[in-house]
Amino acid sequence: MKQDAWKQPFFSNKMPACPLRGHWASFCVVDEMGDGKAYGGLPYHLQDSAGHQYAGRLNHAAHLA
Repeated sequence: MKQDAWKQPFFSNKMPACPLRGHWASFCVVDEMGDGKAYGGLPYHLQDSAGHQYAGRLNHAAHLA
């Protein structure tokens, strides 16, 4: 996508253009001490740049489930 694509009239001027549910991201949450211990089972709440909200619970490997 070109740098100024978000300025096109079919997008909101407050939000950048992005594909909805067209791509994925991967996260693994570990302890802040750097020991690598996973935080499996913790709830999460995310909001993407388009304002969509996602909630769930980390799986046993501390990945978004």
